[in-house]
Amino acid sequence: MAKQKNSAALPRINEDWLVRNVVTGEIWHPSQSRDYFEVDHTGKPVITIGMAGVTLNVNIGDPCHGWASGDHIEPGVSLKNKDERFNNALQCFTCSGNRAVIVSAALNGAGAQKLVGKSGTVIGKHGGAERVIIHFEQGVLQNLVIGDQMQVYCHGHGLEFVDYPEVQCVNLSPELMKAWNIADSGGKLRVPVRKIVPPILIGSGVGALNFKRGDVDIQGTGEALRKQFDIEDLCLGDLVCIEDYDARFGVKYDPSWVTIGIIIHGGSLLSGHGPGTTVLFTGPRKWIEPVRSEGANIGRILKLKR
Repeated sequence: MAKQKNSAALPRINEDWLVRNVVTGEIWHPSQSRDYFEVDHTGKPVITIGMAGVTLNVNIGDPCHGWASGDHIEPGVSLKNKDERFNNALQCFTCSGNRAVIVSAALNGAGAQKLVGKSGTVIGKHGGAERVIIHFEQGVLQNLVIGDQMQVYCHGHGLEFVDYPEVQCVNLSPELMKAWNIADSGGKLRVPVRKIVPPILIGSGVGALNFKRGDVDIQGTGEALRKQFDIEDLCLGDLVCIEDYDARFGVKYDPSWVTIGIIIHGGSLLSGHGPGTTVLFTGPRKWIEPVRSEGANIGRILKLKR
């Protein structure tokens, strides 16, 4: 008997009609409150570290949990524009998988390292902090300075799956979509994800007005909770499916929908918080089939150098 032909194919998208533009930002300095302390989920005062600046030793593919005093760790470079209106554009138009290029650097040409012109890759966006997270290889990270300027080549705003009009893309670049191995199986989009997250874990970010910017947290405080729901080994850059959530107009519970996203910051010591997920697309469950895959991480998919 002849084998049945696999009808799965790359989904059709409206790539030729997408507008490309550029936005800029600078490496944003970490900040700290005058009192330093926050209260963790057990009631203990803690001084946390991990947001903004250049994070040198936590990168794509590394664990979300377990870092000493680490909270919402942003891997690699955290980018923001000083002008709020311009930063809104940076947040809105930037998509996961876009290319970011260094356009000015304080240490450019110092030693053997030429920084201007070096490229990185957008991972996602951190809501509330209003920063874009960008991956660079270690040799570049070590030489970056707070305030160095970068330009992002935006491509993906307005992306649509032509044959699945009910599925709404939010922050997904064509480059990431095509490399991801998403398949149109003739009636459903088969989407490789590393984890499938139950709705009970969704925390900070629910109720936000839109997810063109920002992220939603997967609650992960406590080792027992993480083991119970199989998120103990969740990694930065992982692609995940959030069950029973519709993210078209902000994240809301709906058992007939699912949301696909990317993990862009690490876990948290604070109640209601955890690894942050930038939404990539959302749609009715009948059109999206998440498929577990250990290789579903942006670092592996785009072959990002560490």
